[in-house]
Amino acid sequence: MDNRHLTRDLKLYLAVLVEEEQVAKQAGNTDFLCAMQHARVNLESLLERHGISRTTTLDNVELPLMKQSDQMEIIEPHDESLWITAIIEGRWVNALVLNSPGIDCINNGRVSQCTVAKKRFRDWSKSYRDEMGYCYNRGLNFDDLPKGLLDGIIGRLETLPQINVN
Repeated sequence: MDNRHLTRDLKLYLAVLVEEEQVAKQAGNTDFLCAMQHARVNLESLLERHGISRTTTLDNVELPLMKQSDQMEIIEPHDESLWITAIIEGRWVNALVLNSPGIDCINNGRVSQCTVAKKRFRDWSKSYRDEMGYCYNRGLNFDDLPKGLLDGIIGRLETLPQINVN
């Protein structure tokens, strides 16, 4: 496993910890909430010690073309590879967002490949098909998402700025 995958997995785990904190808070389980907060703070500290930015909500610094209210939790930022991994509409999303629209892209837009999990996080110990609710790889492979959810996800991805690829 290379460092990029390790970083992605650690950031994904951080997103899971945040989600578990919310569940514990809603259930009123203070012991579990404290444990999740402690684990999250330790993981954030570890990431920061190694110069890795933690999973955050997009802000004007990361993507200046997006409004502050557009919530997208970045796991792996949209970079020169044109790939992005994020939590969008409460789902884990991995997508290849091109700089210009294409005939093989979703709705002839910029999203060339897109995988959407059935949940907020991806459990890497389970099979791909069990975890995913949508897969488009230059053509639709399968779509088990609730009606309308994909439109919001693709809409957010389409607003990503173009990346200067050399």
